[in-house]
Amino acid sequence: MSASSFSDTSMLQESQQNLLLEWKPDCIVHDVFHCWSAIAIDIVGIPRITFNGDRCFACCVQENMEHYKPHEKVTSDLEPFIIPGLSDRIELTTSQLPVFGRQSHGEDQQTEDAKQLNTIGFSGFWPQKPDPNRTGTGQFGPVPVRFRSLFF
Repeated sequence: MSASSFSDTSMLQESQQNLLLEWKPDCIVHDVFHCWSAIAIDIVGIPRITFNGDRCFACCVQENMEHYKPHEKVTSDLEPFIIPGLSDRIELTTSQLPVFGRQSHGEDQQTEDAKQLNTIGFSGFWPQKPDPNRTGTGQFGPVPVRFRSLFF
């Protein structure tokens, strides 16, 4: 079955739970856009890795913007601010942010799910050397994303 990230596939939750109880896998990789699958996997008690098709850098910027809110500390849409918590100096202005990124919003299911994550995987192209001191993020791809139709 193939569904867009905006399709409601939550009707599959009960069937997925039944399959997980029957097959008892050691670990599951699920897509961040199907939040209901995280609930089903957690109910069954199987460790999970959440796959996010976005790039790691974009997710880190978004996370630090939501956590530190540097754009809310400036007095003008053209006044630059630095996004804290990144390895390099990234400077933006509020006018460079997308409209939905300029104001605080209520938390959605994806945000709630992300708070419970131990590990998240991102699509990527460049191979990275493993760092034994770093946990919590990993990189998949590019084959599973590029040739998705061959695997799903």
